Amino acid sequence: MVSSFRFDTTLKVICAFFLLAGIVICRSAMATPYTQIIVFGDSLSDVGNYYRATNFVTPSSNLYSTNETAGVGRFSNDTLWVEQLAALYNPTATYPLLPNSPSSGLPTGTDYAWAYALIDNNVAVTKPNSFSVPSIHNQVLQYLRDVGNKADPNALYVIWAGMTDLITDVENGQTKTTVQTAPLAQHLVNIIGLLKSAGAQNFNIPTVPDIAYLPEITRQNLAGNAQDISLAFNTSVTSDLTSLSQSKGITVSRPDIYYLQRSIIEAPNHLNFTDVTDSCVAAMIGDRDLCASSVQAGYLYWDGRNFAAFGHSVFATSVITATPSIRTIPFE
Repeated sequence: MVSSFRFDTTLKVICAFFLLAGIVICRSAMATPYTQIIVFGDSLSDVGNYYRATNFVTPSSNLYSTNETAGVGRFSNDTLWVEQLAALYNPTATYPLLPNSPSSGLPTGTDYAWAYALIDNNVAVTKPNSFSVPSIHNQVLQYLRDVGNKADPNALYVIWAGMTDLITDVENGQTKTTVQTAPLAQHLVNIIGLLKSAGAQNFNIPTVPDIAYLPEITRQNLAGNAQDISLAFNTSVTSDLTSLSQSKGITVSRPDIYYLQRSIIEAPNHLNFTDVTDSCVAAMIGDRDLCASSVQAGYLYWDGRNFAAFGHSVFATSVITATPSIRTIPFE
């Protein structure tokens, strides 16, 4: 397992940054009306579903944060933003865990996210074994089956999706002029509609990061093809969400991770990140100790498409506090 990461220490650093910017006063724990946090998404939010499907092979234990006994396998070096978000809401919100039946012997949880998940299509995996990664659509359908199509109206529903779709399109040769971002955004909003119809009322839908800056994209010299794609998708999602204003009684928060990621990269001191272009995993292939000793110093990216724990902490703090990166759309 990758060396432990102290979120509480990092939180103080991030809060200090926000205070200097005149943004907000942070707290270590916050009261919440939410009974639990239900999570859907891809590797940015998956705490172990993909790991368990590969029989604890991927992500690898020598490069990522894993715990085979607990069935936890993150595509990062420590806790993800959704875990940190729930921890900040302690004690009334349910900590997001892996979905399990009681017969599995593991805790029943509420994180339905899978690494490599697309919005509307399952992904077939053949190595190290064969299984299917459920789409965001099917993750939601699985949750609705689990609760008898009666969504908890007092839960917070977190859906962070679209990054994998956009990366896949660009790596398959598409560009900003050919990627169908508007239909993809509509698919995502339709999925939100399924939850709303089942009784869900509170949604957290972060914007996807700018994939043009991801190491996986830049290493393949695809940044030009990826330019403006994330922005177009985010804009379409926000527009479609706004058009649902006739649906009274629901609230959607839009944490602007796209804006925050670009702000970190463009800021002179990079918000205390020491590397905002490379991935830690790539640096550590040749020297295992290089990355382990640099975790606190701060890579923004852990691998080609996933953020390091420090990055997840920044996102979690941004989501939980009233910063300019929050866009809240009340449906009244």
